[in-house]
Amino acid sequence: MPYNEEVAQKVLKWFPRYLHHTKGEWAGKKFKLLPWQNKIIKPLFGMLKKGSIKQYKDGTRRYNTVYIEIPKKQGKALAIDTPIPTIDGWKTIGKLKPKDQIFDENGQICNVIAVTNIMYNRPCYRVGFNDKSEIIADENHLWVTE
Repeated sequence: MPYNEEVAQKVLKWFPRYLHHTKGEWAGKKFKLLPWQNKIIKPLFGMLKKGSIKQYKDGTRRYNTVYIEIPKKQGKALAIDTPIPTIDGWKTIGKLKPKDQIFDENGQICNVIAVTNIMYNRPCYRVGFNDKSEIIADENHLWVTE
């Protein structure tokens, strides 16, 4: 399949030019794709059918329909030195990799299915708990409190 970076970049520029958030603190602001979103969008529009010319409007995109499901509120980061209980002892979150087995909040074993790149320059806060323990978390990491 031929890939056309020029077509892919044109689509990436379309998002902030024509789309704006409509609700909440982001209302009215341009919709800017995050790097992980770019990785989804680029091949969808940059991959062309065999023998295609580079113009997008000629309808020669490889994909005409796509279904993507992503949970809400992505971007909940923890400090990379946050300790995580694994079946092999404690590891920091920055050392976890896919297929590692960790314990969830109920003590059940679960599998790490993916890890993200380290997120730099994000607002973080130190959160304290009743037992005097603390954790450093991204501002988007929501906590249930009583």
